[in-house]
Amino acid sequence: MKNYIVLFLTLICFMSCIETTKSQDTKVKNTSMQNLQKTEEAQSIVQKILDIPGIQWMYHSEDKERVPIKILATNEISENLILTKFQKRVSVLSASEIKNTETKAFVALEYHKIDSDTLQFKLAYAVEGVVVNGKMILQNGTWNLLNYDVIEQ
Repeated sequence: MKNYIVLFLTLICFMSCIETTKSQDTKVKNTSMQNLQKTEEAQSIVQKILDIPGIQWMYHSEDKERVPIKILATNEISENLILTKFQKRVSVLSASEIKNTETKAFVALEYHKIDSDTLQFKLAYAVEGVVVNGKMILQNGTWNLLNYDVIEQ
């Protein structure tokens, strides 16, 4: 009888371990999916800001020193984002990489959500003395430019 009780308790413990493992696997998969969605969202937002028609002049794509465009990595803008500008991949660089290259031709961009369907952004391109402030709204699952102001300093 004692053997049955020990066997029963062992089976319960074993089944509990399996359920814990399944639960942990599900959490890992959910976290990975959330990270992927967050990356895709950030990629879409940043690309649309870089592509604002009214600011293309400031990049001076004819200047070989400025292409590919360089952008400062932040919490929102990770180095694994795939962004393009002027048929070239945008270089997402850390602050130390920018400092080491001694370039002033880099985009600094920050954005934050005001609420679930609105965000504000600020783009600065110091080499041109340009700051762009704007808003985007989420419509039907897609972030769209609402408005922006270009300030030349």
